[in-house]
Amino acid sequence: MLPDGTAVLLNAGTTLSYPSAFIAKSREVIIEGEAFFEVAHDAAHPFIVKAENVRVQVLGTKFNVKAYKEEGNIEVTLEEGSVGVRLAHQSDLIRITPGEQICFSKVAQKFVRREVNPELYMAWRERAFHFNNVTFDNIARQLERRFNVHVEIATEDLKKIRFTGDFVRDENLLQILQVITTNKRMLYEIDKEDNNKIRIYNRNTD
Repeated sequence: MLPDGTAVLLNAGTTLSYPSAFIAKSREVIIEGEAFFEVAHDAAHPFIVKAENVRVQVLGTKFNVKAYKEEGNIEVTLEEGSVGVRLAHQSDLIRITPGEQICFSKVAQKFVRREVNPELYMAWRERAFHFNNVTFDNIARQLERRFNVHVEIATEDLKKIRFTGDFVRDENLLQILQVITTNKRMLYEIDKEDNNKIRIYNRNTD
């Protein structure tokens, strides 16, 4: 709970920086990772989320920001209300409405707006996973953050394999690994000396 009454839920591997009191004209916080915000309404003091060089500005709303440094995109997904998104050096806001997501590509330095089901992108709040055509490399990072493990994927080809599937609340790591490797050309093994190290490799590899 922030000093202004805004509620924030942080996903694994996330840091949120904010002042002990909001005394400036705007309420500014800095995020690295992923968080869901339920912003307390204050028309006189806009709430601004800083995620690298992206700025998300709101008055009072519910939205999700995903901005892990190791990932190539920054995503803002709106559940309720209205938000505006811009780059740090720009003044014009790109506004989105509930059910929309705006994605900023760090490589292309461009925003893309699209319609989504917000519940799927905020499944982490219920400790669930929703993978929609997601690469194994991306899945590995999410599993590492959630379960505090290290996942090694043996080859670049395996990293690029894509998976679609949902995992309900509190399914454990082994259950998830068993499902994502079923009917694929891969196996997984847990390090005998360190249970926090997992290796995913080709079936035809000794």
